[in-house]
Amino acid sequence: MPGTIMGEILAFLLKNIPEAFQLKVKNVCVGLGYTAVQLENGHLGLCSTIPSELGLEGCSLPLDSGKLAGRQLFDLAKLAGSWIPAESIVGIAAVNAASQMLFKRRTGGYQVSVGNVTSEFEVKPSDRVVMVGNIKPIASFLEEKAGELYVLERSPQLRGGSLPDTACEEYLPKADVAIITASTLVNGTIDRLLELTKKAREIVLVGPTSPITPEPLFTHGVTLVGGVRVLNSDAVLRVVMEGGGTKQLREACLLVNVRPGRPERQE
Repeated sequence: MPGTIMGEILAFLLKNIPEAFQLKVKNVCVGLGYTAVQLENGHLGLCSTIPSELGLEGCSLPLDSGKLAGRQLFDLAKLAGSWIPAESIVGIAAVNAASQMLFKRRTGGYQVSVGNVTSEFEVKPSDRVVMVGNIKPIASFLEEKAGELYVLERSPQLRGGSLPDTACEEYLPKADVAIITASTLVNGTIDRLLELTKKAREIVLVGPTSPITPEPLFTHGVTLVGGVRVLNSDAVLRVVMEGGGTKQLREACLLVNVRPGRPERQE
């Protein structure tokens, strides 16, 4: 499996909402920006598609295309453990469909807010901030707040001023604040990235790929998860089918920010 953490997320969901994995998958769409898995009960999960890592052969993906819809959710969720990106993308979207189902039951155990994740963490002028994945709106926010900002990208030549993601070994251990794209769940790099950020005051995982029932992430040091709550799965599916991205998804989703619940007070 691409990293321990993705396996822990799947195991957590299997334990807490096993009935979800018996549901049939209604639709699967691998779009240009996101991949969506929609269940027969209407819930839908997303995962960033990351076209550059799909390893296209001709015009097709290494998937059992045409035969994914109609299967049980568990059959697709198992693909989250594949080292083939096309499979893990579908698998993580399937896992996130279960996360969407569980969220309503678990909100009492979290600190949940609605809105842009940048309003939920503090950046001081003295802070060294390291961002894995160049999320432009967040980068613009950080440029005005942070004393030092380093942006790490898998393809740095495509984004001015970025460093290669291999520089994480040097920069993340020195970070006061770390912002990590949830796309790192797809290739399994999230495990090593979190090992490197243990000294950071704030560790934020952000993006629609994030599971919004993130207890396993919290146990590995993540302090804040910025994800989406799908409000209209048919509208989201349409956006994915038509090649839309985060901007278009916001019309049918709610931005939610999740922190661990406050510990109970001891009398």
